Amino acid sequence: MSPFCTLIRAVLLATIPSLCQGAIHQSFNDLPSGPPFDFIVIGGGTAGSVVASRLTENPKFRVLVIEAGPTNEGVLDSEVPFLLLNIPSTYSWNFTTTPQTSAGGRVMPYPRGYMLGGSSSVNGMYYTRGSSADFDRFAEFTGDSGWSWKNIFPYFLKSEKWVSPADGHNTKGQFDPSVHNMKGTGMTSVSLPGFAQSIDGRVLQTSKDVPDEYPFVLDYNAGVPLGLGYLQSTIGNGTRSSAAVAYLTSSVVARPNLEIVLNTHVTRVREASSTKGVKSFRQVEVSSGSMLVTLTAMKEVILSAGSVNTPHILLNSGIGDKDELSAVGVQPLLDLPSVGKNMSDHPGLGVSYSVNSDQTLDSITNNSTLEAELIEQWQTNRTGPMVTIGIDHVVYARIPDSSPALKEFADPSPGKTSPHFEISISNGAVFAAAAGHFITALIVHLTPASRGTVSLKSNNPLDPPVIDPGFLTSGFDLQAIKEEISFVKRFFSAPSWQGYILQPQGGFANTTTDQSVEDFVINNVGSSDHPVGTASMSPKNTNFGVVDPDLKLKGAQGLRVVDASVMALTVASLCYGAIHQSFGDLPSGPPFDFIIVGGGTAGSVVASRLTENPRFRVLLIEAGPTNEGVLVSEIPFLLLDIPSTYSWNFTTTPQTAAGDRVMPYPRGYMLGGSSSVNGMYYTRGSSADFDRFAEFTGDPGWSWRNIFPYFLKNERWAPPADHHDTKGQFNPSVHNLGGTGMVSVSLSGFAQSIDGRVLQTSEDVSDEYPFVLDYNAGTPLGLGYLQSTIGNGTRSSAATAYLSPSVVARSNLEIVLNTHVTRVRDMVSSKGPKSFRQVELSSGSISVTLTAVKEVILSAGSIKTPHILLNSGIGDEDELSAVGVQPLLNLPSVGKNMSDHPGLNVSYSVNSNNTLDSIKNNFTLEVGLIQQWQANRTGPMVTIGIDHVIYGRIPDNSPILKEFSDPSPGKTSPHFEISISNVAGFASAAGHFITAFIMHLTPASIGGSISLGSNNSFDPPLIDPGFLTSAFDLQACKDEVLFVKRFFAAPSWKGYILQPQGAFANTSTDALLEEFVINNVGSFYHPVGTASMSPKNASFGVVDPDLKIKGAHGLRIVDASVMPFVPAAHTQAATYAIAERAADLIKDEWKWEDVISE
Repeated sequence: MSPFCTLIRAVLLATIPSLCQGAIHQSFNDLPSGPPFDFIVIGGGTAGSVVASRLTENPKFRVLVIEAGPTNEGVLDSEVPFLLLNIPSTYSWNFTTTPQTSAGGRVMPYPRGYMLGGSSSVNGMYYTRGSSADFDRFAEFTGDSGWSWKNIFPYFLKSEKWVSPADGHNTKGQFDPSVHNMKGTGMTSVSLPGFAQSIDGRVLQTSKDVPDEYPFVLDYNAGVPLGLGYLQSTIGNGTRSSAAVAYLTSSVVARPNLEIVLNTHVTRVREASSTKGVKSFRQVEVSSGSMLVTLTAMKEVILSAGSVNTPHILLNSGIGDKDELSAVGVQPLLDLPSVGKNMSDHPGLGVSYSVNSDQTLDSITNNSTLEAELIEQWQTNRTGPMVTIGIDHVVYARIPDSSPALKEFADPSPGKTSPHFEISISNGAVFAAAAGHFITALIVHLTPASRGTVSLKSNNPLDPPVIDPGFLTSGFDLQAIKEEISFVKRFFSAPSWQGYILQPQGGFANTTTDQSVEDFVINNVGSSDHPVGTASMSPKNTNFGVVDPDLKLKGAQGLRVVDASVMALTVASLCYGAIHQSFGDLPSGPPFDFIIVGGGTAGSVVASRLTENPRFRVLLIEAGPTNEGVLVSEIPFLLLDIPSTYSWNFTTTPQTAAGDRVMPYPRGYMLGGSSSVNGMYYTRGSSADFDRFAEFTGDPGWSWRNIFPYFLKNERWAPPADHHDTKGQFNPSVHNLGGTGMVSVSLSGFAQSIDGRVLQTSEDVSDEYPFVLDYNAGTPLGLGYLQSTIGNGTRSSAATAYLSPSVVARSNLEIVLNTHVTRVRDMVSSKGPKSFRQVELSSGSISVTLTAVKEVILSAGSIKTPHILLNSGIGDEDELSAVGVQPLLNLPSVGKNMSDHPGLNVSYSVNSNNTLDSIKNNFTLEVGLIQQWQANRTGPMVTIGIDHVIYGRIPDNSPILKEFSDPSPGKTSPHFEISISNVAGFASAAGHFITAFIMHLTPASIGGSISLGSNNSFDPPLIDPGFLTSAFDLQACKDEVLFVKRFFAAPSWKGYILQPQGAFANTSTDALLEEFVINNVGSFYHPVGTASMSPKNASFGVVDPDLKIKGAHGLRIVDASVMPFVPAAHTQAATYAIAERAADLIKDEWKWEDVISE
């Protein structure tokens, strides 16, 4: 600015009348003493000024506003709209960003308003509400309908006072009066441009010439802004209408219940007290000059410091991520990891052309004498070009649906009536300083998928924050801005610009190729200075976000945040979730963040937990049908009657060490997976099992201590169906009795006639069969009461527990049934790590490839997970090539290391007719008992017919343990499980029986495998569990049969046990016993290890301890296949715990991302 112009301004400023200062104090020292304040408002900016004005309408409320900057009064460059770019840095916080790694490593200026009125005193004065879909998305995300467009609209009107433009021109056809406050009752003046630009006719003609791409919109503030329309600005009588001017008028400032103090920094909010453990942050620490003072609000502290300073103050106060705070020496007081995260800002840039005209605003900016004259004209009568910002029209538009950006990336907009970008047309060079005449398009990218942060540099609250907007860190943003530049080029190629536009300027002139456009964007993009989200709203009672929908700080009292930082620019589908019977029924909508393959024991957990965060959009794909209405699955006693329709009906290869028998190998084929068809045992295993997981993987998160909370998170302890007294039958301290878990777990709800004899055996032979109060406490050895996944006499599966109607109804979850995933696919070229974020699926005759924005989660189980991996070209490259599958990722461990529990059952006939055989052999009775179950969930149908289990070890002095190494993880972990059932088991003979089901828990045979028989992904896999290929297993199973014989030889069974049945009767010698095991051993259907975890950076294994596939991106495995060793338990409980932890790992990784982001 010329010295002459500076002098003119000084003269003009001297002529401006001084306004009544009222209760505005220049420093904290000037604040008079008086009664305590009810509310202390931190920040006299856009939001703080509003809150202070509205609260003090109630004379009972005493309010203090603390503003860090000086007054707004007399700042001519702020008052005169045209001079907005000349506002001195004195009135800015003068922040800068960290080097923007995706934007050329540049450090960018990041100005924020530093005066009363905040950024409303220094901004571009645009009055743009956004789309109705933006606010409806806020409402859906927060669960508070008060944030919807319908309900927020009255507040737009309450804030706005529509006024005539400065030149008083006829505005008919330039806006829609029905969506504005024409009554003069609002606060902030809003008007159309008050000085016509020479290009206005060409701009409007472009809309007429190319209406399909640039349609005219009467009023972009009506909720659907798409099109070209007249700019509306916060200008009244040719003067900026800021929050300070509009809300802190002289009459407001004169209120006796309002005090405003300037030039005073709030450094922290402080804890005033705590109520029942809840902290109350009603104190503020202020710095004014050399003074440091603490003030207390009687009711609330209202933090309105803006999207940069609000999180800065919170973090300096010890409110944020506790680990990050500790790292910079700040004492954590409230662990809110979302503080300063989720930052979103509009990136943008300007592109200019030289023009064939001298009627541009450059005539003013390049002529200080003319500028001074026009300022004087403005001062005299508020007319001339100074009354505007030099922009009369804006365009709101979307990237075409067919564009490469939307094919490659998810659409982050809230809907098709909402724009992706804004183009403002200025009749001048704007940021350029070159001589000449120009036209400029200012591009604002409105739907950034990139997210940034505000964090601390040190524990000194006067140090500036570390600001990282993360510009262009999402590939979508870069591609979108490139397309937005193309939009501008097409706009200025319209007929109305012929002969006017000359040539592009600066780096924009070199944007002739896709690569050169990309380079231009990277090197020129900057901020539009619209940060939000750093103290984001989130639904009430969620564990992410900073404030609840009522803007109160989560987990504390006395503090509310009111500014743009609370806006959660989340992306959520507006269609409602459902279970679809086929892929063809799946409605269209935004892409999914996570695609989960397999709606079984693990997949159901992950889907439920991820969709607790409404930002995450999830698709769950299940190969089988629904679990609903399958009575034989619901009724525990009928588990063996579940038809083969609900099984994959696999078989094994001939088992060479088990009589060359081909064995059935059923796996659950319905929603809920094997948890919908299994035996409902709830057995966690030993603590040593999980400590071995932790030691093997190098990740202590898999230890018993750290996995135990996930057992509790999964389990909801329920009373047995018969409501008997359970004292002495379990240990309440190791279960979730608070009703907060998911899967119902209970003791048996129908007593068996043999229960007394079983317990008496423990008393009679306590050395070998000691009673254990609770085998799920970590040391399971002994005889105890069976715990089952049964609630109210009904199976509690992953589907019933985790995919309840309220979960299925979530708008961010879709479930599709009867759909097979055949492969995961690589999205990237051969350069660099592969990214397997695509799934190929088949549903009937439909074959489709879908892409996950964040991750594919493979939860297809220990058979189908490796099968899908191998068909995808992920496995041993030589073996894949041998069957005609193109290798993509050489992971030889895929399908290897398979381990399963071998077992067998032995039966005796008994001297009683009071057994469960009475039901099995009497169809009429069975039907009657099913009807009883349907009526009131009582009777024998509520149980699986087993009330007790025994966990035992082979004695240390056994020849077996002398000949072979012990495969168990330790001496507190069992080698086998014996379940006692008052039924013939799998026998169908007439009579009455008792059966012992023997499960060998520590198989040394770990050479089992899953492999391909062909390159047809619909062919079943080759399943070879390798039963008894280790001599230890054969000898151990023999010893376990002898254990059962000794058990039933105890005194309590005398007169009851008659004789062994079937081939078991011929086991009188070691050779006969061995032959019996070989010819009768089978699977307990607990396969693990086929996609095993291994230490990070290990050359073996399939996934790292965080369950991410080794050597690639975008694919995680969450199911029993990741267990490196089979635990000494039925694998259901362990799989649930793994899935619960996996969900936390995934949420933790993506917790600061929007629902649709790259």
